[in-house]
Amino acid sequence: MTKNKGFVCWFTGLSGAGKTTLSTKLADELRARGLRVEILDGDEVRTKALAGELPGFTGVSDPYEEPFHPEVVVETDREEIDVSAAKILNALAARHLVPQDTVVLDKPLSHDPVGVL
Repeated sequence: MTKNKGFVCWFTGLSGAGKTTLSTKLADELRARGLRVEILDGDEVRTKALAGELPGFTGVSDPYEEPFHPEVVVETDREEIDVSAAKILNALAARHLVPQDTVVLDKPLSHDPVGVL
C-alpha cells in the first residue's frame, strides 16, 4: 500500500502539440521519484476516429475547445520540454501530490497562463 494518493494529469491540445512527448517525459520523471504511473494516450484510438468509427472525437470530427481555467498552462511550441515538465512537477508538488523535493525550478510558478494541463 502506498501512502501517496492518486491523481490525474489531463493534457489537452491539438494533435501534434506535444502531449504524448510531454506526458512521457513527465512519467519518466515521476517514475524516477518512485511513483507509479500509467499513460492513457488518445493517439492510440485516433486512427479509429479518422476512419469514422468513433464519432465526436475531439480534433477529428469534433472541434478542440481550450479549457476555461486550466491549472497549469505550458507552451510546447515555445519552451523546452524540460521547462514544461518542470512547471507541471512544481504544480503537483505545490498541491502535495508528489514529494516536495520534486520541485525542479528555482522560482515558484506564476499564475499567469503560459500553456495547458
